[in-house]
Amino acid sequence: MGKRVEKRRATLYEKMKKALHLILIQRRSIPGATGYELKKFIGRKYLYIIKLLNSELDSFGLMVKIVLPQDIKDPKNPSEDDYLRAHYYIVSKEPILGLNMKGNFNIEELACLSACIVQILARSNNANFNELKELLESKVGKIKASRYIEKFRKLGYLEINNEGIVKLGWRTMAEINIENLLKFLAIYKI
Repeated sequence: MGKRVEKRRATLYEKMKKALHLILIQRRSIPGATGYELKKFIGRKYLYIIKLLNSELDSFGLMVKIVLPQDIKDPKNPSEDDYLRAHYYIVSKEPILGLNMKGNFNIEELACLSACIVQILARSNNANFNELKELLESKVGKIKASRYIEKFRKLGYLEINNEGIVKLGWRTMAEINIENLLKFLAIYKI
């Protein structure tokens, strides 16, 4: 019985290691891994392995964030197919405020991204592209506004469909705690 337990533990550890590699190592333009990839390389119990990995990452202040597709039928009770289409990322459990880190954005771009996110949230995740562009143009000018929106779209913070509707992108859902943001907006009446 002891050898079986040890062998099972070693197998789970190897699967957790494989899941960690899949999620951390960027193989294409979108970081993280999808449920399909995890199931293919880890097996059908990939959600259990992710749960175990999450408990291990907890001691480092990290967690696996699961970003479900926006078109699911029941957000409170996702189906197996929804988890297969979801993206899995590793993020910090708490905001990283004390570290002096250099990111992809300067302060002006960060302010524009924040304005875009708040505008989209105010429109129930269905903002009009032209209205959003006008908002940014009034702050930073026409050329910068177009460039910033395109940059945010390419990086995955915004999604723009053919009808000119702008929604929050996968990266916004992964990196920003929308619930906390909405609470802060309500508290400070921004």
